[in-house]
Amino acid sequence: ARLPLRRLTIALVLIAAVAVAVAVAWPAPGGTAAPRLDPGTLAAPGPGLPVLTSAGPTPSAGDLGDPSILTVPAGPDGPARYVVFGTGDWPFNVPTAVSSDLKTWHRVGDAVPVVPSWTATDPQHSHVWAPAVRLIGQRWMMYLTVPDRRSHRQCIAVMASTEPEGPYRDALGHPLVCQSSLGGSIDASVVVSASGDTLLWKSDGNCCGLPATLWSQRLASDGLTLTGSAHALLSADDPWQQGVIEEPAAVPKSSGGWWLFYSGGF
Repeated sequence: ARLPLRRLTIALVLIAAVAVAVAVAWPAPGGTAAPRLDPGTLAAPGPGLPVLTSAGPTPSAGDLGDPSILTVPAGPDGPARYVVFGTGDWPFNVPTAVSSDLKTWHRVGDAVPVVPSWTATDPQHSHVWAPAVRLIGQRWMMYLTVPDRRSHRQCIAVMASTEPEGPYRDALGHPLVCQSSLGGSIDASVVVSASGDTLLWKSDGNCCGLPATLWSQRLASDGLTLTGSAHALLSADDPWQQGVIEEPAAVPKSSGGWWLFYSGGF
């Protein structure tokens, strides 16, 4: 099952993980609201304890899987701060917290209180995963994995907000990427470069006995559409990966090209 793989917390000590880097040449160019909790201070870190969880003061009270950290500069909407978003953990679709120092975190509720009307979520298991946020123009854009009612696959939505903490609302009325014949599309991240933004994601063959592949495609300047062709970057064909690769991210190499990071194996 897909969901248990995502029951992760941000930890001061990483118990077990695999980080992989691969050098690649970059290709050319109305739904249901989740209940809200009162804002509060999240768990203070202690020896061997998580820095924060999504739903309460102890590690067992909630998870903050697939964390994405947004650095927000000082501006009209407030002081400089960090915003963390996580995978859905009931009652939150996207649990969210804010910090000025990356040590003390304050919960600010749900960044996506209403999921897109075209999704099919379970109130207890929303299957809203892996948010990635970027400022494009005057709006904060969130690329978010959600269940598509029509295809019965996980697909990538674009959500927009005028504030970094949200609330984020559906910006398209349909998925941005949905490779239903390949098992769906999940785990979006945005790579920023001088030539423009690029979306990375995974086709989720692991859902249904198909190969898992990581992809890239250029984003339009408004962040709402993809341009050009999608490029397959990597498939799960090494024995140690056990057929599972996911959560791609990329950073530039000092000598040119890019490093591709991803999770693999169980």
